Amino acid sequence: MRLRQFLHMDLRWRTFIVTFSIACCTFFYMFQITSRKSRVIVEGKFTKTERWFHNNDAGESFDLQERQHIRNAMSDVEQIQAMVRHQLIKIYQESPKAQPLVIKMIKQFFPLKSALTAEIEELKELTKQEDGELFKKLRKTVERRIDLNQNPAKCSTAKKLYCNVQSACGFGCIIHHYTICLFISLGTGRVMMSNMSNLAYPNMDKIFLPLSRTCLTAEGNVDDYPEWESPNDEHPSSSDAPIVKVSIVYHRDRKTPFAPWTVPKDLIPSLERIHGNPMLWWIGQLQSYLMRPQKWLSDSIKEAKGEEFQHPIVGVHVRRSDKISEASYMANDAYMTAVSDWYDTYEMRHPNETVVRRIFLATDDILIGSQLKITYPKYRIVQIQKNAVVALAKRFSGSGLEGILQDVFLMAECDYFVGTMSSNVGRLVHELMQTRDYDTSNAAITIDHSFRYYGQFPERHLVLNDHHAENPCPPEFEPLPPNQFPKYVRERLQLENILKQGCEVELRKGDIIDAWPELNNNYMRGGVNIRSGRWGLYPKFKVKQIIEPAPYPVIENTSL
Repeated sequence: MRLRQFLHMDLRWRTFIVTFSIACCTFFYMFQITSRKSRVIVEGKFTKTERWFHNNDAGESFDLQERQHIRNAMSDVEQIQAMVRHQLIKIYQESPKAQPLVIKMIKQFFPLKSALTAEIEELKELTKQEDGELFKKLRKTVERRIDLNQNPAKCSTAKKLYCNVQSACGFGCIIHHYTICLFISLGTGRVMMSNMSNLAYPNMDKIFLPLSRTCLTAEGNVDDYPEWESPNDEHPSSSDAPIVKVSIVYHRDRKTPFAPWTVPKDLIPSLERIHGNPMLWWIGQLQSYLMRPQKWLSDSIKEAKGEEFQHPIVGVHVRRSDKISEASYMANDAYMTAVSDWYDTYEMRHPNETVVRRIFLATDDILIGSQLKITYPKYRIVQIQKNAVVALAKRFSGSGLEGILQDVFLMAECDYFVGTMSSNVGRLVHELMQTRDYDTSNAAITIDHSFRYYGQFPERHLVLNDHHAENPCPPEFEPLPPNQFPKYVRERLQLENILKQGCEVELRKGDIIDAWPELNNNYMRGGVNIRSGRWGLYPKFKVKQIIEPAPYPVIENTSL
Protein backbone atom coordinates (compact mmCIF):
# COMPACT_ATOMS: atom_id res chain seq x y z
CA MET A 1 0.00 0.00 0.00
CA ARG A 2 1.42 3.38 -0.96
CA LEU A 3 2.13 5.93 1.75
CA ARG A 4 -0.03 8.61 0.07
CA GLN A 5 -3.04 6.29 -0.06
CA PHE A 6 -2.50 5.34 3.57
CA LEU A 7 -2.33 8.96 4.75
CA HIS A 8 -5.57 9.88 2.96
CA MET A 9 -7.54 7.08 4.61
CA ASP A 10 -10.08 7.61 7.36
CA LEU A 11 -8.32 7.92 10.74
CA ARG A 12 -10.05 4.87 12.24
CA TRP A 13 -9.20 2.81 9.16
CA ARG A 14 -5.54 3.85 9.38
CA THR A 15 -5.52 3.06 13.09
CA PHE A 16 -6.90 -0.37 12.43
CA ILE A 17 -4.34 -1.10 9.69
CA VAL A 18 -1.57 -0.39 12.19
CA THR A 19 -3.30 -2.39 14.93
CA PHE A 20 -3.87 -5.31 12.59
CA SER A 21 -0.21 -5.29 11.55
CA ILE A 22 0.90 -5.28 15.17
CA ALA A 23 -1.50 -8.13 15.96
CA CYS A 24 -0.13 -10.20 13.07
CA CYS A 25 3.45 -9.54 14.16
CA THR A 26 2.53 -10.51 17.72
CA PHE A 27 0.90 -13.70 16.50
CA PHE A 28 3.93 -14.54 14.39
CA TYR A 29 6.32 -14.00 17.31
CA MET A 30 4.19 -16.03 19.73
CA PHE A 31 3.81 -18.76 17.14
CA GLN A 32 7.57 -18.97 16.66
CA ILE A 33 8.11 -19.20 20.41
CA THR A 34 5.43 -21.78 21.15
CA SER A 35 6.23 -23.94 18.13
CA ARG A 36 9.74 -24.51 19.47
CA LYS A 37 8.15 -26.86 21.99
CA SER A 38 7.82 -29.55 19.34
CA ARG A 39 11.28 -29.11 17.82
CA VAL A 40 14.53 -30.86 18.68
CA ILE A 41 16.97 -28.29 20.06
CA VAL A 42 20.55 -29.19 19.23
CA GLU A 43 22.48 -25.99 19.83
CA GLY A 44 24.38 -25.47 23.05
CA LYS A 45 23.20 -21.90 23.65
CA PHE A 46 19.60 -21.08 24.48
CA THR A 47 17.61 -17.98 25.23
CA LYS A 48 15.72 -17.96 28.53
CA THR A 49 12.51 -18.94 26.75
CA GLU A 50 14.23 -21.67 24.73
CA ARG A 51 15.83 -23.09 27.89
CA TRP A 52 12.38 -23.27 29.50
CA PHE A 53 11.00 -25.31 26.61
CA HIS A 54 14.14 -27.47 26.49
CA ASN A 55 13.94 -28.28 30.20
CA ASN A 56 10.30 -29.26 29.89
CA ASP A 57 11.17 -31.51 26.95
CA ALA A 58 13.51 -33.29 29.35
CA GLY A 59 10.56 -34.16 31.59
CA GLU A 60 10.43 -31.31 34.10
CA SER A 61 6.90 -30.25 35.03
CA PHE A 62 5.50 -26.76 34.49
CA ASP A 63 5.62 -24.54 37.57
CA LEU A 64 2.90 -22.06 38.55
CA GLN A 65 4.46 -19.11 36.72
CA GLU A 66 4.89 -21.09 33.51
CA ARG A 67 1.28 -22.29 33.65
CA GLN A 68 0.09 -18.72 34.12
CA HIS A 69 2.13 -17.66 31.07
CA ILE A 70 0.36 -20.33 29.01
CA ARG A 71 -3.08 -19.24 30.25
CA ASN A 72 -2.26 -15.57 29.66
CA ALA A 73 -1.06 -16.34 26.14
CA MET A 74 -4.32 -18.13 25.37
CA SER A 75 -6.36 -15.27 26.81
CA ASP A 76 -4.35 -12.67 24.87
CA VAL A 77 -4.87 -14.55 21.61
CA GLU A 78 -8.63 -14.69 22.17
CA GLN A 79 -8.71 -10.97 22.98
CA ILE A 80 -6.73 -10.06 19.86
CA GLN A 81 -9.10 -12.15 17.75
CA ALA A 82 -12.19 -10.54 19.31
CA MET A 83 -10.76 -7.04 18.82
CA VAL A 84 -9.73 -7.64 15.19
CA ARG A 85 -13.06 -9.26 14.31
CA HIS A 86 -15.01 -6.43 15.94
CA GLN A 87 -13.11 -3.76 14.02
CA LEU A 88 -13.18 -5.65 10.71
CA ILE A 89 -16.96 -5.99 10.89
CA LYS A 90 -17.30 -2.25 11.53
CA ILE A 91 -15.08 -1.36 8.60
CA TYR A 92 -16.83 -3.84 6.31
CA GLN A 93 -20.23 -2.35 7.16
CA GLU A 94 -19.20 1.31 6.97
CA SER A 95 -16.62 1.34 4.15
CA PRO A 96 -17.81 -0.51 1.01
CA LYS A 97 -14.58 0.31 -0.84
CA ALA A 98 -12.56 -1.44 1.86
CA GLN A 99 -14.55 -4.68 1.74
CA PRO A 100 -12.16 -6.57 -0.60
CA LEU A 101 -9.24 -5.73 1.68
CA VAL A 102 -11.24 -6.78 4.76
CA ILE A 103 -11.98 -10.15 3.16
CA LYS A 104 -8.29 -10.58 2.36
CA MET A 105 -7.35 -9.75 5.96
CA ILE A 106 -9.84 -12.31 7.27
CA LYS A 107 -8.35 -15.03 5.07
CA GLN A 108 -4.85 -14.23 6.34
CA PHE A 109 -5.50 -13.46 9.98
CA PHE A 110 -7.86 -16.10 11.36
CA PRO A 111 -5.96 -19.19 10.14
CA LEU A 112 -2.88 -17.72 11.85
CA LYS A 113 -4.90 -17.30 15.03
CA SER A 114 -6.09 -20.92 14.84
CA ALA A 115 -2.51 -22.14 14.36
CA LEU A 116 -1.29 -20.23 17.39
CA THR A 117 -4.22 -21.40 19.53
CA ALA A 118 -3.46 -24.98 18.50
CA GLU A 119 0.16 -24.58 19.62
CA ILE A 120 -0.88 -23.21 23.00
CA GLU A 121 -3.43 -26.01 23.40
CA GLU A 122 -0.62 -28.50 22.84
CA LEU A 123 1.30 -26.91 25.71
CA LYS A 124 -1.78 -27.20 27.93
CA GLU A 125 -2.14 -30.83 26.88
CA LEU A 126 1.26 -31.58 28.42
CA THR A 127 -0.08 -30.69 31.88
CA LYS A 128 -3.17 -32.92 31.70
CA GLN A 129 -1.58 -36.19 32.79
CA GLU A 130 0.26 -34.53 35.65
CA ASP A 131 -2.81 -32.57 36.79
CA GLY A 132 -5.35 -35.36 36.46
CA GLU A 133 -4.53 -37.00 39.77
CA LEU A 134 -4.65 -33.70 41.65
CA PHE A 135 -8.01 -32.84 40.09
CA LYS A 136 -9.36 -36.22 41.26
CA LYS A 137 -7.97 -35.68 44.75
CA LEU A 138 -9.47 -32.20 45.02
CA ARG A 139 -12.84 -33.35 43.75
CA LYS A 140 -12.97 -36.29 46.18
CA THR A 141 -11.92 -34.01 49.03
CA VAL A 142 -14.77 -31.60 48.31
CA GLU A 143 -17.29 -34.42 47.89
CA ARG A 144 -16.26 -35.85 51.26
CA ARG A 145 -16.55 -32.47 52.98
CA ILE A 146 -20.05 -31.94 51.63
CA ASP A 147 -21.03 -35.51 52.45
CA LEU A 148 -19.82 -35.26 56.05
CA ASN A 149 -21.54 -31.91 56.51
CA GLN A 150 -24.81 -33.25 55.11
CA ASN A 151 -24.83 -36.56 56.98
CA PRO A 152 -24.19 -36.04 60.70
CA ALA A 153 -24.08 -39.12 62.90
CA LYS A 154 -26.86 -37.70 65.09
CA CYS A 155 -29.36 -35.60 63.16
CA SER A 156 -31.35 -34.55 66.23
CA THR A 157 -28.46 -32.48 67.61
CA ALA A 158 -27.06 -31.22 64.29
CA LYS A 159 -27.61 -27.58 63.38
CA LYS A 160 -29.64 -27.13 60.22
CA LEU A 161 -30.33 -24.61 57.46
CA TYR A 162 -33.62 -24.78 55.60
CA CYS A 163 -33.54 -23.48 52.02
CA ASN A 164 -36.80 -21.63 51.49
CA VAL A 165 -36.90 -20.81 47.75
CA GLN A 166 -39.95 -18.68 46.99
CA SER A 167 -38.92 -17.28 43.63
CA ALA A 168 -41.05 -18.29 40.64
CA CYS A 169 -38.54 -18.71 37.83
CA GLY A 170 -37.15 -21.24 35.34
CA PHE A 171 -35.13 -24.38 36.01
CA GLY A 172 -31.64 -22.85 35.85
CA CYS A 173 -32.69 -20.00 38.12
CA ILE A 174 -34.25 -22.36 40.69
CA ILE A 175 -31.20 -24.64 40.83
CA HIS A 176 -28.88 -21.68 41.32
CA HIS A 177 -31.06 -20.47 44.20
CA TYR A 178 -30.74 -23.80 45.99
CA THR A 179 -26.99 -23.88 45.51
CA ILE A 180 -26.74 -20.47 47.22
CA CYS A 181 -28.05 -22.25 50.31
CA LEU A 182 -25.46 -25.02 49.94
CA PHE A 183 -22.63 -22.45 49.99
CA ILE A 184 -23.97 -20.97 53.23
CA SER A 185 -24.64 -24.33 54.88
CA LEU A 186 -21.09 -25.52 54.20
CA GLY A 187 -19.60 -22.28 55.48
CA THR A 188 -21.65 -22.29 58.68
CA GLY A 189 -21.45 -26.04 59.33
CA ARG A 190 -25.20 -26.58 59.07
CA VAL A 191 -27.05 -29.41 57.33
CA MET A 192 -28.89 -28.03 54.31
CA MET A 193 -32.52 -29.13 54.09
CA SER A 194 -35.16 -28.27 51.51
CA ASN A 195 -38.45 -29.23 49.94
CA MET A 196 -38.54 -29.11 46.14
CA SER A 197 -42.01 -30.62 45.84
CA ASN A 198 -43.86 -27.30 45.88
CA LEU A 199 -42.13 -25.61 42.93
CA ALA A 200 -43.49 -24.62 39.51
CA TYR A 201 -42.02 -27.78 37.98
CA PRO A 202 -43.73 -31.03 39.04
CA ASN A 203 -41.74 -33.72 40.86
CA MET A 204 -38.61 -31.59 41.29
CA ASP A 205 -37.98 -33.54 44.49
CA LYS A 206 -37.61 -36.79 42.52
CA ILE A 207 -34.93 -35.90 39.97
CA PHE A 208 -31.79 -35.61 42.13
CA LEU A 209 -30.35 -37.77 44.89
CA PRO A 210 -31.30 -36.61 48.41
CA LEU A 211 -28.91 -34.09 49.91
CA SER A 212 -28.78 -36.14 53.11
CA ARG A 213 -29.14 -39.78 54.08
CA THR A 214 -29.39 -39.14 57.82
CA CYS A 215 -31.38 -35.87 58.04
CA LEU A 216 -34.43 -36.25 55.83
CA THR A 217 -37.05 -33.93 57.33
CA ALA A 218 -37.02 -30.69 59.26
CA GLU A 219 -39.12 -30.45 62.40
CA GLY A 220 -41.57 -27.66 63.09
CA ASN A 221 -43.13 -25.01 60.86
CA VAL A 222 -40.94 -23.28 58.28
CA ASP A 223 -42.61 -19.94 59.05
CA ASP A 224 -41.31 -20.18 62.61
CA TYR A 225 -37.66 -20.65 61.66
CA PRO A 226 -35.53 -17.52 62.19
CA GLU A 227 -34.06 -16.01 59.03
CA TRP A 228 -30.31 -16.53 58.68
CA GLU A 229 -28.33 -13.30 58.59
CA SER A 230 -24.58 -12.99 58.12
CA PRO A 231 -22.32 -11.85 60.99
CA ASN A 232 -21.63 -8.84 58.74
CA ASP A 233 -25.32 -7.85 58.75
CA GLU A 234 -26.81 -5.32 61.14
CA HIS A 235 -28.76 -8.06 62.95
CA PRO A 236 -26.74 -11.29 62.59
CA SER A 237 -28.26 -14.66 63.37
CA SER A 238 -27.30 -16.52 66.51
CA SER A 239 -24.84 -19.29 65.76
CA ASP A 240 -26.55 -21.32 68.51
CA ALA A 241 -29.94 -21.45 66.75
CA PRO A 242 -30.74 -25.14 66.09
CA ILE A 243 -32.36 -24.34 62.75
CA VAL A 244 -32.41 -21.25 60.53
CA LYS A 245 -33.80 -20.60 57.07
CA VAL A 246 -32.56 -18.78 54.00
CA SER A 247 -35.54 -17.34 52.14
CA ILE A 248 -34.84 -16.53 48.51
CA VAL A 249 -37.35 -14.32 46.73
CA TYR A 250 -34.90 -12.27 44.67
CA HIS A 251 -31.15 -11.85 44.26
CA ARG A 252 -29.33 -9.87 46.92
CA ASP A 253 -25.93 -9.49 48.54
CA ARG A 254 -26.01 -11.47 51.81
CA LYS A 255 -22.69 -9.98 52.98
CA THR A 256 -21.05 -13.35 53.44
CA PRO A 257 -17.89 -14.89 52.00
CA PHE A 258 -19.79 -18.20 51.82
CA ALA A 259 -21.13 -17.42 48.38
CA PRO A 260 -20.25 -18.01 44.74
CA TRP A 261 -17.04 -16.34 43.54
CA THR A 262 -14.97 -17.19 46.60
CA VAL A 263 -12.86 -20.31 47.24
CA PRO A 264 -12.00 -22.23 50.43
CA LYS A 265 -8.70 -20.80 51.55
CA ASP A 266 -6.93 -24.15 51.88
CA LEU A 267 -7.76 -25.18 48.29
CA ILE A 268 -6.36 -22.07 46.59
CA PRO A 269 -2.67 -23.11 46.30
CA SER A 270 -3.57 -26.32 44.46
CA LEU A 271 -6.30 -24.77 42.33
CA GLU A 272 -4.15 -21.81 41.28
CA ARG A 273 -1.66 -24.26 39.84
CA ILE A 274 -4.02 -26.43 37.79
CA HIS A 275 -7.11 -24.33 37.00
CA GLY A 276 -7.56 -21.01 35.25
CA ASN A 277 -10.51 -19.94 37.42
CA PRO A 278 -10.58 -21.45 40.94
CA MET A 279 -13.86 -19.68 41.79
CA LEU A 280 -15.61 -21.27 38.83
CA TRP A 281 -14.20 -24.70 39.75
CA TRP A 282 -15.54 -24.40 43.31
CA ILE A 283 -18.99 -23.39 42.04
CA GLY A 284 -18.96 -26.39 39.71
CA GLN A 285 -18.29 -28.85 42.53
CA LEU A 286 -21.25 -27.65 44.62
CA GLN A 287 -23.52 -27.41 41.60
CA SER A 288 -22.72 -30.96 40.48
CA TYR A 289 -23.21 -32.34 44.02
CA LEU A 290 -26.66 -30.79 44.24
CA MET A 291 -27.54 -32.15 40.77
CA ARG A 292 -26.51 -35.80 41.22
CA PRO A 293 -29.14 -37.51 39.07
CA GLN A 294 -31.48 -40.28 40.16
CA LYS A 295 -31.10 -43.53 38.20
CA TRP A 296 -34.19 -42.87 36.09
CA LEU A 297 -32.75 -39.53 35.02
CA SER A 298 -29.34 -41.04 34.18
CA ASP A 299 -31.13 -43.65 32.05
CA SER A 300 -33.22 -40.94 30.37
CA ILE A 301 -30.12 -38.91 29.49
CA LYS A 302 -28.33 -41.99 28.15
CA GLU A 303 -31.31 -42.90 25.97
CA ALA A 304 -31.69 -39.33 24.67
CA LYS A 305 -28.00 -39.24 23.77
CA GLY A 306 -28.46 -41.65 20.88
CA GLU A 307 -25.85 -42.70 18.34
CA GLU A 308 -25.37 -39.27 16.76
CA PHE A 309 -23.85 -37.77 19.92
CA GLN A 310 -20.16 -38.44 19.22
CA HIS A 311 -16.96 -36.56 19.91
CA PRO A 312 -15.75 -34.06 18.94
CA ILE A 313 -18.96 -32.14 19.49
CA VAL A 314 -19.76 -28.54 20.41
CA GLY A 315 -22.77 -27.75 22.58
CA VAL A 316 -24.81 -24.72 21.51
CA HIS A 317 -27.59 -23.23 23.62
CA VAL A 318 -29.85 -20.68 21.93
CA ARG A 319 -32.45 -19.21 24.25
CA ARG A 320 -35.12 -17.08 22.62
CA SER A 321 -38.82 -16.76 23.66
CA ASP A 322 -39.01 -14.86 26.99
CA LYS A 323 -35.22 -14.41 27.24
CA ILE A 324 -35.31 -11.63 24.65
CA SER A 325 -36.98 -9.41 27.27
CA GLU A 326 -33.99 -9.90 29.61
CA ALA A 327 -31.03 -9.79 27.24
CA SER A 328 -30.15 -8.69 23.72
CA TYR A 329 -31.10 -10.84 20.74
CA MET A 330 -28.18 -12.84 19.36
CA ALA A 331 -28.28 -13.97 15.73
CA ASN A 332 -27.41 -17.52 14.71
CA ASP A 333 -24.21 -16.30 13.03
CA ALA A 334 -22.82 -15.12 16.37
CA TYR A 335 -23.03 -18.66 17.76
CA MET A 336 -21.73 -20.31 14.60
CA THR A 337 -18.71 -18.03 14.34
CA ALA A 338 -17.55 -19.27 17.75
CA VAL A 339 -18.27 -22.87 16.76
CA SER A 340 -16.26 -22.45 13.55
CA ASP A 341 -13.31 -20.96 15.44
CA TRP A 342 -13.17 -23.97 17.77
CA TYR A 343 -13.32 -26.51 14.95
CA ASP A 344 -10.66 -24.64 12.94
CA THR A 345 -8.28 -25.02 15.87
CA TYR A 346 -9.30 -28.63 16.50
CA GLU A 347 -8.58 -29.58 12.89
CA MET A 348 -5.13 -27.99 13.08
CA ARG A 349 -4.39 -30.06 16.17
CA HIS A 350 -5.63 -33.26 14.50
CA PRO A 351 -4.41 -33.03 10.88
CA ASN A 352 -4.73 -36.79 10.26
CA GLU A 353 -8.30 -37.05 11.54
CA THR A 354 -11.39 -36.81 9.36
CA VAL A 355 -13.35 -34.36 11.48
CA VAL A 356 -17.14 -34.32 11.40
CA ARG A 357 -18.26 -30.91 12.63
CA ARG A 358 -21.03 -31.91 15.04
CA ILE A 359 -23.19 -29.54 17.05
CA PHE A 360 -25.46 -30.55 19.89
CA LEU A 361 -28.20 -27.92 19.74
CA ALA A 362 -30.46 -27.08 22.68
CA THR A 363 -33.04 -24.37 22.11
CA ASP A 364 -36.62 -23.26 22.70
CA ASP A 365 -36.91 -22.10 19.07
CA ILE A 366 -38.21 -24.94 16.89
CA LEU A 367 -36.94 -23.30 13.67
CA ILE A 368 -33.26 -22.90 14.49
CA GLY A 369 -32.27 -26.50 13.78
CA SER A 370 -33.58 -26.41 10.21
CA GLN A 371 -32.14 -22.91 9.70
CA LEU A 372 -28.65 -24.08 10.68
CA LYS A 373 -28.86 -27.13 8.42
CA ILE A 374 -29.61 -24.89 5.43
CA THR A 375 -27.17 -22.08 6.25
CA TYR A 376 -24.32 -24.30 7.48
CA PRO A 377 -24.50 -27.53 5.45
CA LYS A 378 -20.99 -28.61 6.51
CA TYR A 379 -22.17 -29.09 10.09
CA ARG A 380 -24.08 -32.06 11.46
CA ILE A 381 -26.82 -30.85 13.80
CA VAL A 382 -27.63 -33.20 16.69
CA GLN A 383 -30.81 -32.19 18.50
CA ILE A 384 -33.57 -33.66 20.64
CA GLN A 385 -36.28 -32.00 18.58
CA LYS A 386 -39.13 -32.70 20.99
CA ASN A 387 -37.34 -30.76 23.72
CA ALA A 388 -37.52 -27.57 21.66
CA VAL A 389 -41.27 -28.05 21.15
CA VAL A 390 -41.91 -28.81 24.82
CA ALA A 391 -39.70 -25.92 26.02
CA LEU A 392 -41.88 -23.51 24.08
CA ALA A 393 -45.34 -24.95 24.73
CA LYS A 394 -45.07 -26.91 28.01
CA ARG A 395 -42.05 -25.49 29.76
CA PHE A 396 -43.26 -26.15 33.33
CA SER A 397 -44.59 -29.65 32.67
CA GLY A 398 -42.98 -32.96 33.59
CA SER A 399 -41.83 -33.46 30.00
CA GLY A 400 -40.51 -29.89 29.97
CA LEU A 401 -38.43 -30.60 33.08
CA GLU A 402 -37.06 -33.85 31.67
CA GLY A 403 -36.23 -32.10 28.40
CA ILE A 404 -34.21 -29.29 29.96
CA LEU A 405 -32.36 -31.81 32.14
CA GLN A 406 -31.42 -33.90 29.10
CA ASP A 407 -30.20 -30.82 27.26
CA VAL A 408 -28.19 -29.46 30.20
CA PHE A 409 -26.39 -32.70 31.03
CA LEU A 410 -25.60 -33.46 27.37
CA MET A 411 -24.29 -29.95 26.73
CA ALA A 412 -22.06 -30.37 29.79
CA GLU A 413 -20.60 -33.51 28.14
CA CYS A 414 -19.60 -31.63 24.99
CA ASP A 415 -15.98 -30.77 24.20
CA TYR A 416 -16.80 -27.08 23.98
CA PHE A 417 -19.81 -24.91 24.74
CA VAL A 418 -21.14 -21.80 22.99
CA GLY A 419 -23.94 -19.88 24.65
CA THR A 420 -24.98 -16.75 26.48
CA MET A 421 -24.00 -16.25 30.11
CA SER A 422 -27.02 -13.98 30.53
CA SER A 423 -28.89 -17.31 30.64
CA ASN A 424 -28.97 -19.41 33.80
CA VAL A 425 -28.83 -22.52 31.62
CA GLY A 426 -25.68 -21.31 29.86
CA ARG A 427 -23.99 -20.67 33.19
CA LEU A 428 -25.19 -24.01 34.55
CA VAL A 429 -23.60 -25.91 31.66
CA HIS A 430 -20.26 -24.15 32.16
CA GLU A 431 -20.39 -24.94 35.89
CA LEU A 432 -21.09 -28.65 35.37
CA MET A 433 -18.15 -28.88 32.95
CA GLN A 434 -15.79 -28.12 35.86
CA THR A 435 -15.92 -31.68 37.24
CA ARG A 436 -13.50 -33.09 34.65
CA ASP A 437 -9.92 -34.12 35.39
CA TYR A 438 -8.43 -31.18 33.52
CA ASP A 439 -8.79 -27.40 33.30
CA THR A 440 -12.09 -26.50 31.61
CA SER A 441 -12.10 -22.82 32.55
CA ASN A 442 -11.92 -21.89 28.85
CA ALA A 443 -14.05 -24.78 27.53
CA ALA A 444 -16.92 -22.37 26.95
CA ILE A 445 -17.40 -19.00 25.33
CA THR A 446 -20.13 -16.45 25.93
CA ILE A 447 -21.41 -14.28 23.12
CA ASP A 448 -22.94 -11.72 25.46
CA HIS A 449 -22.33 -11.16 29.18
CA SER A 450 -19.40 -12.57 31.10
CA PHE A 451 -20.05 -15.29 33.67
CA ARG A 452 -21.91 -14.28 36.81
CA TYR A 453 -23.85 -15.96 39.58
CA TYR A 454 -26.65 -13.88 41.06
CA GLY A 455 -26.01 -13.60 44.78
CA GLN A 456 -22.27 -13.98 44.28
CA PHE A 457 -19.45 -12.25 46.10
CA PRO A 458 -18.46 -9.19 44.01
CA GLU A 459 -16.12 -9.93 41.11
CA ARG A 460 -13.06 -7.72 41.43
CA HIS A 461 -10.12 -7.06 39.13
CA LEU A 462 -6.65 -5.83 40.06
CA VAL A 463 -5.18 -3.33 37.60
CA LEU A 464 -1.74 -4.38 36.33
CA ASN A 465 -1.02 -1.46 33.98
CA ASP A 466 -2.15 2.15 33.69
CA HIS A 467 -4.87 2.87 31.14
CA HIS A 468 -5.68 6.27 29.67
CA ALA A 469 -9.35 6.59 28.71
CA GLU A 470 -9.39 8.34 25.33
CA ASN A 471 -13.20 8.22 25.29
CA PRO A 472 -14.22 8.49 28.97
CA CYS A 473 -17.79 7.67 29.93
CA PRO A 474 -19.88 10.75 30.83
CA PRO A 475 -20.23 11.33 34.58
CA GLU A 476 -24.00 11.87 34.43
CA PHE A 477 -24.63 8.15 34.04
CA GLU A 478 -25.51 6.54 37.37
CA PRO A 479 -23.98 3.05 37.38
CA LEU A 480 -25.75 0.07 38.88
CA PRO A 481 -24.34 -1.27 42.14
CA PRO A 482 -21.99 -4.22 41.51
CA ASN A 483 -23.68 -7.63 41.38
CA GLN A 484 -27.17 -6.15 40.86
CA PHE A 485 -29.34 -7.43 38.04
CA PRO A 486 -30.53 -4.63 35.71
CA LYS A 487 -34.25 -4.99 36.40
CA TYR A 488 -35.54 -2.34 34.04
CA VAL A 489 -35.21 -1.99 30.30
CA ARG A 490 -33.90 1.56 30.76
CA GLU A 491 -30.96 0.30 32.80
CA ARG A 492 -30.23 -2.50 30.34
CA LEU A 493 -30.22 -0.06 27.44
CA GLN A 494 -27.80 2.19 29.32
CA LEU A 495 -25.40 -0.72 29.76
CA GLU A 496 -25.73 -1.67 26.11
CA ASN A 497 -25.05 1.94 25.16
CA ILE A 498 -21.74 1.83 27.02
CA LEU A 499 -20.64 -1.08 24.86
CA LYS A 500 -21.94 0.60 21.71
CA GLN A 501 -20.14 3.87 22.43
CA GLY A 502 -17.04 2.13 23.73
CA CYS A 503 -16.53 4.70 26.48
CA GLU A 504 -13.75 3.85 28.91
CA VAL A 505 -12.54 4.37 32.47
CA GLU A 506 -9.08 5.55 33.46
CA LEU A 507 -6.98 3.06 35.44
CA ARG A 508 -3.85 3.27 37.54
CA LYS A 509 -1.69 0.32 38.44
CA GLY A 510 -2.96 -1.14 41.73
CA ASP A 511 -6.56 0.08 41.32
CA ILE A 512 -9.38 -2.32 42.19
CA ILE A 513 -12.34 -2.61 39.81
CA ASP A 514 -15.82 -3.88 40.61
CA ALA A 515 -16.63 -5.68 37.35
CA TRP A 516 -20.06 -5.68 35.68
CA PRO A 517 -20.86 -8.90 33.80
CA GLU A 518 -23.10 -7.03 31.34
CA LEU A 519 -20.11 -5.03 30.11
CA ASN A 520 -18.14 -7.54 28.08
CA ASN A 521 -17.15 -7.98 24.43
CA ASN A 522 -14.42 -10.59 25.01
CA TYR A 523 -11.54 -8.11 24.75
CA MET A 524 -12.90 -5.30 26.93
CA ARG A 525 -14.57 -5.57 30.33
CA GLY A 526 -16.43 -2.88 32.21
CA GLY A 527 -16.98 -1.80 35.77
CA VAL A 528 -16.46 0.80 38.49
CA ASN A 529 -13.03 1.98 39.56
CA ILE A 530 -13.28 1.90 43.37
CA ARG A 531 -10.58 4.57 43.74
CA SER A 532 -12.14 7.16 41.44
CA GLY A 533 -15.77 6.11 41.50
CA ARG A 534 -15.80 6.38 37.69
CA TRP A 535 -17.06 3.65 35.43
CA GLY A 536 -16.50 2.40 31.89
CA LEU A 537 -14.72 -0.18 29.76
CA TYR A 538 -11.09 -1.26 30.07
CA PRO A 539 -8.82 -3.76 28.26
CA LYS A 540 -8.93 -7.25 29.78
CA PHE A 541 -5.19 -7.74 29.45
CA LYS A 542 -4.51 -4.82 31.81
CA VAL A 543 -6.22 -6.50 34.77
CA LYS A 544 -6.26 -9.83 36.53
CA GLN A 545 -9.01 -11.48 38.49
CA ILE A 546 -8.70 -11.37 42.27
CA ILE A 547 -9.13 -14.77 43.91
CA GLU A 548 -11.25 -14.28 47.02
CA PRO A 549 -10.40 -16.72 49.87
CA ALA A 550 -13.21 -17.80 52.20
CA PRO A 551 -12.81 -19.33 55.71
CA TYR A 552 -14.77 -22.52 55.07
CA PRO A 553 -14.27 -24.97 57.96
CA VAL A 554 -11.95 -27.90 57.21
CA ILE A 555 -13.83 -30.98 58.41
CA GLU A 556 -11.74 -33.59 60.20
CA ASN A 557 -9.85 -35.98 57.90
CA THR A 558 -10.62 -33.93 54.78
CA SER A 559 -7.49 -31.78 54.55
CA LEU A 560 -5.36 -31.99 51.42
